Amino acid sequence: MCSDIPVRLPSSSTAWKQAIPFMHVRSPPTSEVDREIPLEGARLLIARYRSQILAQGRIMISADQPTADAFESAVAEIFDGKAKRSGNCNCGMFYMTKAQRDELTLGFTLQLVNVARDGDTIHTSWKNGISLDITKARLSSFPAITARDKNDNLAGWAISGRFGQISNEFVVPEHRGIGLGRAVELVQAQQLARKGRRVFKYVEITNEIVFNTSLRSSNWTMWRENGERKPIYFRKFEIAN
Repeated sequence: MCSDIPVRLPSSSTAWKQAIPFMHVRSPPTSEVDREIPLEGARLLIARYRSQILAQGRIMISADQPTADAFESAVAEIFDGKAKRSGNCNCGMFYMTKAQRDELTLGFTLQLVNVARDGDTIHTSWKNGISLDITKARLSSFPAITARDKNDNLAGWAISGRFGQISNEFVVPEHRGIGLGRAVELVQAQQLARKGRRVFKYVEITNEIVFNTSLRSSNWTMWRENGERKPIYFRKFEIAN
């Protein structure tokens, strides 16, 4: 369980205590690994955080398919069949190489997010939002970019996930199809790159337009293992008391 971009949140933030426990698992550099190793590692991690998971009644895992399968087996085993998979999402992970980051250019004016002004609107559009308090805590803690139209109305935005990825990129319907989404994405990417962070995002495979555009884009490179494109699997589990 690891993150390339550790972010320390204020200990007084009660909103973050409501968040879904999230294990982000990176695969070994080679796939020539005994299947029992990730399963045993999954058992150790789930057992280590069992009390926290029970307190929330849920957990989300993101990993490649074999590792996600191992964690699903460990969750079922340790919680004695009381865990039920309540969500499943397969994504391609795209990131920027140093050369791609260096090519980012600004040709537009965007703004940092105003949490008090924009937090409610951003939260209501976010299908994976947990609560308004958590959304506002994330907007306050991580980099986020908004775009406004000539009437100063909110037209689009991109925020950061807990591991630093570009997350919840959104353009209001009346401003779609003119490249605003790409502009917001690139400015958010540049903001992260300037801080020396890895720039990456997850795109649901079922979101065909964005997924295929990301594949074609010179700004993005899809994650590979042993030279093969590999999707990332997100699985959410609810734990019965």
